[in-house]
Amino acid sequence: PLLATLTLGARDLPQRQQTLRNTIAWSYGLLTDSEKKVLLSAALFRSGFRIMPIATVAGVPEEEALTSLASLLDKHLIQSIQGDHPHFMMLESIREFAREQAQQTNQWDALFRAFIIYYRDLIQRAAFEIEHGDSLSAMQNIDLEHDNLLVALDGALASQDTDVFFMGIHLMD
Repeated sequence: PLLATLTLGARDLPQRQQTLRNTIAWSYGLLTDSEKKVLLSAALFRSGFRIMPIATVAGVPEEEALTSLASLLDKHLIQSIQGDHPHFMMLESIREFAREQAQQTNQWDALFRAFIIYYRDLIQRAAFEIEHGDSLSAMQNIDLEHDNLLVALDGALASQDTDVFFMGIHLMD
């Protein structure tokens, strides 16, 4: 793990600046509950995320997700990637910290379940669109979310939770 290797900092600095872990933890401690929920949810996304998926997984309204994302951008905990399809991403060290926090606060399983449900529903919508003649839009959505779909599938198939496992099976339908 990246955070475990970055533990020696200058001893004359404030505690929060002596290690990368302390710096991230200090920043995390300043977040609102909504910002924390969005940041912890973002740790699930391998290739970045767009607004609707993060709002859905975090279980917050889209407007609240936008406000939280703007704040997380201002605090440099996530980054905005511009392009044909604007999205957000986070550095691996911050992702690792967020995963640890989600696991320590027992939120990881619920967030992961919401993540899998989001991608199961995405696949079902895409299948419906393909059956009804809108295959270009469906395939573009699948292409944009390819890496995250693989994370959902891998995690679901490796899960000890039979409900989560079967949701993974439905990702392959």
